[in-house]
Amino acid sequence: MKISHFYILLIVLSLASCRNEPAVDLTDVIYDPAPFEIDNPPEYPKLESPADNPITIAGVQLGRKLFFDPILSADNTISCASCHLQEGGFTDNLAVSKGIEGRLGMRSSMSLVDVGYNINGLFWDGRTITLEEQALIPVEDMRELGHEWSEVIKAFKKDEEYPNLFRKAFGIETDAEITKELAAKAIAQYERTIVTSGN
Repeated sequence: MKISHFYILLIVLSLASCRNEPAVDLTDVIYDPAPFEIDNPPEYPKLESPADNPITIAGVQLGRKLFFDPILSADNTISCASCHLQEGGFTDNLAVSKGIEGRLGMRSSMSLVDVGYNINGLFWDGRTITLEEQALIPVEDMRELGHEWSEVIKAFKKDEEYPNLFRKAFGIETDAEITKELAAKAIAQYERTIVTSGN
């Protein structure tokens, strides 16, 4: 028994629509890259940020939300803040930090206090230079957040708040422009605000 061309076409169109959901327009959300003012202690060097990632109010707000959101982990149980506890000087004060499902990492999580002033490399072995590079790695480390960025991006797009927050922070026009690099930039912006102010 032959299947009609009409039904074959319907199946093909259905599969195509499942693969490629239309991008959501975000241009009705106001993009306002107002700068975030860092309270730089006079005895500190000037806090620098990359030319392609200036610190903005909207960027810091997005970065803070990402930092505390378990959406970045594969099982939605832990966040960056789980190992970088504010009350512990943005570390967990453990000899070896724990990731999803209680998996033990290789080292203790570093304190993020004044991390924006660090110019000698990040992680204990200094393997990344910028906060933007560093923020990408824990998500896909199986001992840490154990996730895949492609899945995280899908979760962002389905979320009620994230597309608008990415628009406000980076001026994207559709949710198709949400990337792991933008997420890392936002987290880096927030981390640069963790300043002791000399106290």
